[in-house]
Amino acid sequence: METQSIQILESKYSGHRPLRTLLHVFDGEWHNLVYAMIFYVMKHSPAWAMPIIVAGIINVVTSEGARPIGDLYRYATIMGFLIAQNLLTNTLFIRFLSRGIRNMEARLRSALVRKMQQLTIAFHNDFRSGKLHSKVLRDVESLEMLARQFMNAILPAIITIGIALTVTVNKEPVIALFYLFTVPVSAILVQAFKKKVRSHNAEYRNEVEDMSARVSEMIEMIPVTRAHGAEGMELDKMHSQLKRVRDRGIRLDQINALFGASSWASFQSFHLLCLVVTGAMAYRGRIPVGDVVMYQSFFMMIVGAVSSILNIYPILTRGIESIRSMGEILECPDIEENRGKKHVASVRGDIMFRNVELTYEKSTKPAVCNFTLDVKAGETVALIGESGSGKTSVMNLLVGF
Repeated sequence: METQSIQILESKYSGHRPLRTLLHVFDGEWHNLVYAMIFYVMKHSPAWAMPIIVAGIINVVTSEGARPIGDLYRYATIMGFLIAQNLLTNTLFIRFLSRGIRNMEARLRSALVRKMQQLTIAFHNDFRSGKLHSKVLRDVESLEMLARQFMNAILPAIITIGIALTVTVNKEPVIALFYLFTVPVSAILVQAFKKKVRSHNAEYRNEVEDMSARVSEMIEMIPVTRAHGAEGMELDKMHSQLKRVRDRGIRLDQINALFGASSWASFQSFHLLCLVVTGAMAYRGRIPVGDVVMYQSFFMMIVGAVSSILNIYPILTRGIESIRSMGEILECPDIEENRGKKHVASVRGDIMFRNVELTYEKSTKPAVCNFTLDVKAGETVALIGESGSGKTSVMNLLVGF
């Protein structure tokens, strides 16, 4: 069953359609995610109820005896119950969310590993092992982070906006206009920063993959490097690569910081204006004093919700970039196909090369040129030469790679 689900994932995977692919990645886990959403709404209900409860208590206290003290106790009892149920519902939320995300991680990594075993040696020659490590580890982690941010940021943001608008429209429609201004502002900010965030994320990912590949190569070549006294040269190469990763990371952090600061300044301006308007309405007796606190709390919740959606945009971009990155493996058609090939009935041990030449696809210089060799069964022959002279290429030809 697990192998079948991995094959289905591979068949539906498309780096050119990252959002659709993101949905397919969670095939078979949607029941866990739906349960997680239900329990999230239940466990987070105290946060949404608090502004209404606080406003009700303030209105009771400032009513000068017009409302019974029993209303205060009733508000407190309701809030106490909502807080108590959080203990159970939060545990259930984490349980179902963890199941869905961890199963997705395992299945996606299994699909990547399975596909790498099927790809030709030519593919692996073109892709350095460090880059493949990065796709299996870092790219899958990016999708895991995106899923968690959706459940912990986007889902509550949507519900928060819906609850705040519903309550405010029913009580004071004019104040709801302040809330609605946050939506076009957020859309303008996303559009203004979209291309820069996407390009900086892609550049940073490429540099990290190159760094991972270079570190793997450096570790593998430490004995050779040490034997030739070339440690300084290798360190210079690594320092240069690490500097590029650092510079790309700084530029990415700066654009993300500017994105966040722009949204914060815009929303705080709206918040200040909303506070002045609701304060003036309470001063003139149009709304109770407690409602000022409620509207400000809702506005801050909406600002926080929209900010969460804006702040997750870089994570969303990174997740989409990771989907495209993993597509380089899962969508690669360069598969080693063994069906229909003859089975080796027996091995005698005689090896014969006659004027063999091999040139790799992206190279203009032959790796093996006019190579002739006869090795009889039982003989031992050593291939000796400097790095790049073609020893590995001859062995790959011998094995059939």
